Amino acid sequence: PNINMSRWTDEAWLNVNFPQIITTEKAILSGNQIIQLAGDYAHRFYTRPDGSLEYELVLGKKPASNVFVFNLAFPDGLTFAYQPALTAQEIAERHFRPDNVVGSYAVYWKKANGQYKAGKFCHIYRPEIIDALGKRTWGVLKIDEALKTLTITIDPAWLTNALYPVIIGPNLGYSTLGASTYTNLYKGIGRTSNQAGSNGTAVAMYM
Repeated sequence: PNINMSRWTDEAWLNVNFPQIITTEKAILSGNQIIQLAGDYAHRFYTRPDGSLEYELVLGKKPASNVFVFNLAFPDGLTFAYQPALTAQEIAERHFRPDNVVGSYAVYWKKANGQYKAGKFCHIYRPEIIDALGKRTWGVLKIDEALKTLTITIDPAWLTNALYPVIIGPNLGYSTLGASTYTNLYKGIGRTSNQAGSNGTAVAMYM
């Protein structure tokens, strides 16, 4: 199961691939969702009202590991900027960063200005984990550009006590507005909030 995303006539692109071989299983179209069953997992893809893509990895039972590694493929020039929690000083200065942005990654293309504006390609939000009773926790998201991997780590104690099925919900989206408010939006990038990432409001995404 994989997601392909592209912008600017495929000049910038990103592939997110879960390393699981699909053999005889068929994908199912249900409403606005595509569901791919595979062993103890179900892979569910659908768009949210804000136009972002939700990719849910559904665990049918407690997994052997609390770490899930996805393979990435992307061209040179695509960078991933980690979004940490705000500092006490930033909070005192009335900066705001939503919970799903803390620990997320803003993805930028090497080109800016003109049609690219700030060069924002997409945003990979922190994954939320939900069990069958509605109990929730945040997963830890880590992207390694050198290894080209995206890793989601879940608290093993939470998985042990969860009622299955459990949904792991990484969300990939794009907005013309910044993911945080006020200034100092993307740490280490030097961009400000409320600056459009590029022309348009959506990323082309497909399985």
